[in-house]
Amino acid sequence: MEPFRILVDEYIFVNEVITLDLETKLEIVNLLNQKVKINGKSYYLTNAIQIYLRSVFKSLETGLVEELCFFEFE
Repeated sequence: MEPFRILVDEYIFVNEVITLDLETKLEIVNLLNQKVKINGKSYYLTNAIQIYLRSVFKSLETGLVEELCFFEFE
């Protein structure tokens, strides 16, 4: 899940989060509703994570790095 960590890191940095109170935690969870692109198509982050994980397993099965699908910001 490390490729998606940048989304949380960016949120923490931009919002200058010092403590993780309930409101901040809820806002971080809400990042899952953010849209990203994979292969030129727009997906909610929750779906993009599933697509990414499927591509990782397929790449491990086939041995082809080309099977990996990475996201990009919209």
